[in-house]
Amino acid sequence: MPRGHLLILAIGVAIVVFASLGETPTEPAGGRILEAPRADARDLGEPDLYMETAEISQFASDGELAYRIRAFSIIHYPEADHTLLDAPRLTLYREEEAPWEVSALSGRIIGGAGLLDAGLLSGTAAAQSGQETVELQDDVVVQRRRPGEGFIELHTEALTLFPGREYAETERPVIIDTQSGRTTAEGLRANLGAGTIALGAPPRRVRTTIFPGTL
Repeated sequence: MPRGHLLILAIGVAIVVFASLGETPTEPAGGRILEAPRADARDLGEPDLYMETAEISQFASDGELAYRIRAFSIIHYPEADHTLLDAPRLTLYREEEAPWEVSALSGRIIGGAGLLDAGLLSGTAAAQSGQETVELQDDVVVQRRRPGEGFIELHTEALTLFPGREYAETERPVIIDTQSGRTTAEGLRANLGAGTIALGAPPRRVRTTIFPGTL
């Protein structure tokens, strides 16, 4: 194929990929992207709650289940308003659509004390949705699988998640796999509710590999 035709094809593929990622997501209020340091339990004071094989269910104002957190252990530090999570797994529910599944090796909840103030029963806490922030570290995976419509799976080493707004961000390198190909970038902002993702920022690079036969 002539070199000019190859260049036109490459430009066309790039347009398809970036169009599929959608418009720039809306940032949460105050919206600077920050990578917070990993929490050290020694700096958080004395814990008032420790749960093993625990589950937290968070409900929206209309009473619908908003998201659920499961972890091998959950430790709450009231002075710092921090909750440490060991091997957390989050499920973000959406009406009549497939949920987002998020997992990591460790994490913490900042704020949202009402998560644990609503009372505990058999290792389960339930509360109305607040303004808590969930910071995840190490082997972070975000995925969504829609039967008959394909999948998206994101890998990174650190992610800040705002469950109440269905918004996530990171400045770390990310890998996004779909049924059509793989995209790598440095940094990400994702509006999970709208299903839109913005990757990187100049002069950062975004690289996409399209699998044969998927376009």
